[in-house]
Amino acid sequence: MAQRTWLYKTPKGAVFEIGLYHGDKSGHLLLYVGNEIVKIEFSVKDTQQYTFMLDDELFKVLVIQGRGVDYKLYNESQDQEIRLIGKTGRNKQYVLMMSLVIALLILVALGILFFAIKM
Repeated sequence: MAQRTWLYKTPKGAVFEIGLYHGDKSGHLLLYVGNEIVKIEFSVKDTQQYTFMLDDELFKVLVIQGRGVDYKLYNESQDQEIRLIGKTGRNKQYVLMMSLVIALLILVALGILFFAIKM
């Protein structure tokens, strides 16, 4: 069963959890916001699109069937895609920063070793 979760913060500051469950075999789909069910659809086997309102903004969820199934959430009012939880650029920045710190520590250790051998 596919499960996706997005967090969206409105311009007014409210935070909403938007979630989707999609059965692998049955194709049954459940779309929810917080604890409220927005849409239930049975036997979703083809590419589909679902829209709903959140505060004063229109959202669109795409279920894209291809080699696999992909899910995208768009804020139609602001014309932007909402990222999945855990798919932010912060993870890449963290890995890059840790790699640089480790490389620097290795260089310092090699420098100390080099000077210790020379003396």
